[in-house]
Amino acid sequence: MQPRAKTWGDKLRQLEVYINVIAFTIMVGAIFLSVVNRVAFKISMAWPEEVARYAMIWMTFLSMSIGFRKGSHVGVEAVVLHLPGPLKKAALCLASLLTVLFCAGGAYFALQIVLTQMATNQLTPALGIPMAVPYLAIPVGLAISVLEEGLHLYEKLAAQ
Repeated sequence: MQPRAKTWGDKLRQLEVYINVIAFTIMVGAIFLSVVNRVAFKISMAWPEEVARYAMIWMTFLSMSIGFRKGSHVGVEAVVLHLPGPLKKAALCLASLLTVLFCAGGAYFALQIVLTQMATNQLTPALGIPMAVPYLAIPVGLAISVLEEGLHLYEKLAAQ
């Protein structure tokens, strides 16, 4: 099972990076367009700022799982580092489990918000796209974080 999880996880990670690169490119292009239009042509457009905002939201929530994978999220380890081997492993596993539960709960409630947005048919002001599209970044990012941290938890439990 481990090789399949790694292959599946690697594909998911590669997709995350590609989406983040595309979102970053869109964000930079939209802001560049907005600045050029304001400075050179004295034209102010609302949609480039909205595109950049929503691209940054998607980048933020997709990058969250990358932080889990690399272990780069802030954590308080002062006590854990001084624990003996078995207690240290148990504390790290508990922290991962709590993280998985928190992200899963957040994904569930964020999905409820997305479903509410879909039911109300609220549109974004400048682009006119459904508000569910930017809100969807939250449950998607949290769900991928659940998978990423769940894989870390599995690896911690499997390690001797």
